[in-house]
Parts: sequence; structure tokens; C-alpha cells
Amino acid sequence: MLPPSDPRVIMPKDASRKPRSALTPGRRLPRLRDAAPVPLMQRALAWVLRQLRLRHGWSVPQLAGRAGLSEQTVRDFEQACYKQCFWSTIAQLCHALRRHPDTVVALTRRWLRKYCRRELSRQRHEPHHKPSLPWQQPACQHCHGMPGF
Repeated sequence: MLPPSDPRVIMPKDASRKPRSALTPGRRLPRLRDAAPVPLMQRALAWVLRQLRLRHGWSVPQLAGRAGLSEQTVRDFEQACYKQCFWSTIAQLCHALRRHPDTVVALTRRWLRKYCRRELSRQRHEPHHKPSLPWQQPACQHCHGMPGF
């Protein structure tokens, strides 16, 4: 234990308690990651879940049956036509797609961060480039819509 005269010790007001050590000088707390705005993250999560569904080759009724949800709920979620996003719905969709919800959220966050960095870099090199997100782009006729995934 440090002596009471040490400047790194915080003495309580009443002397009956033991002194608490302050943070070690030079030690930093871990930096918080940049968080995406909630509506953007929800839309990106819906897009990632749709891409996972397409990778499995399932239709909306098949996914709805496996997740125990109605077809309309799955369609509304994929098209972001919902008023509130419930984590229970996301968890059911993730488990139906054989993925853990935390893994899907981490995948979405990582993909969104990389996609935004790539678009910003492209915008610096091409001044007239207008960044757009994948769900805002027209569908490609020859692929299944997985740019940068």
C-alpha cells in the first residue's frame, strides 16, 4: 500500500476508510469505437440479414417459417418499413440464418465502417462522386447484390 503522503493516493473525507488509489499516471482508458447513427445501423443490419438470406438461397416465406415470424414482418424488416425495431425479431432472424445475433451486429458494424471509409476515399479521389449505400443503388442484373460484402 502507498504511504498517505504519496500524491497518487486519494484520501477520503473521513479517515476511517482506507485510501483509494487513483489511476496510474499515463494510463489511458480504451477508446470508444465510432458508433453509426441508429437509423443507419438498423438499415444496414436489415441489408446484411437480407444478403445472408440470399446467400442461403431462401425466399421470404422460407425464412419466415424458420424464424417463426410472419412473411409481412420479414418483408417490413428487410425494407425498413417498421416503426420500431425489436431485438427479439432480429434475434429470431439471426438464429434462423444460423448466426448468433452478436456476430451479425459485429459483422454489420465492421462492414458499414469499411464501406464508409471506402466511399470517403473514393470521394477524395473523384470529386464528383456522390456516395450512396448499397440499398440506395439500383439492383445489378447479373449478380445477387453483394458489393463489398
